[in-house]
Amino acid sequence: MVTKSDFPTVEEFQKLKGMGKTHLFLYGFLLENLESGILLEVLLNQIEIPQGNLSRRLREMRTHFEIEHVTGVGYFLKKTKTSLNLEPVNARVRFKVLSLGRCATCGRSPKYEKVILEVDHIIPRDRGGSNEESNLQPLCKECNQGKKNFEYIQSVEPLPRYT
Repeated sequence: MVTKSDFPTVEEFQKLKGMGKTHLFLYGFLLENLESGILLEVLLNQIEIPQGNLSRRLREMRTHFEIEHVTGVGYFLKKTKTSLNLEPVNARVRFKVLSLGRCATCGRSPKYEKVILEVDHIIPRDRGGSNEESNLQPLCKECNQGKKNFEYIQSVEPLPRYT
């Protein structure tokens, strides 16, 4: 069984890269409700942001923590992942990936179509992906945003229906 001492303090949490006020608020709630879990509806009432944004923030926190969702019961903070510091993509690897010169999805290139290429994780880091070259691909800004939107739509969990 996990206890509060198994997790970073609020001060330590604030130092994690990419975690803002909403993440901090969620972390506090999850930490306070370690044993009982917390329902999405309760979080929505407390935090007053759209459900989609809340689901997204929970997913982003999975970069650092294992968060379990039990339908009808709630969200549970299970454990801290081994490494809380996510390293950026190495500059040499980034250069190598971008030197392919074309978007891996649509095939457009900066040279001819004037698109901006970004380094994309094929398997996102918050889902266990790594910064290894085999998990990276060049995507134009439009395709990368489309991929993010598609993953976001898939990750949003609908509220249970009450009949």
